[in-house]
Amino acid sequence: MRHSLFLLLLVLPALAGAGPGTEFGGHTKVWLVATGYPESSAFRDAAGGGTADLAADLRLNLIIDRGRWTFDSAWQLIGQQGEGLRI
Repeated sequence: MRHSLFLLLLVLPALAGAGPGTEFGGHTKVWLVATGYPESSAFRDAAGGGTADLAADLRLNLIIDRGRWTFDSAWQLIGQQGEGLRI
């Protein structure tokens, strides 16, 4: 199922045609957050000297305007990875 959705995201703009009335766009964001804890921090015992988190965001927009009908869609894919704490 996941492969089918991914293929649809890739093929749909090609099926729509890149003619007048078709817009396809989007953007990607990637960020890394690093946190350090001083020796006097209560979090240092649980998390260690520091932690690192990584995230990525992909947003795609497709608009097809063919006179009598309009197709407008937006997709968002988010991936996050962070350090965990054992409790």
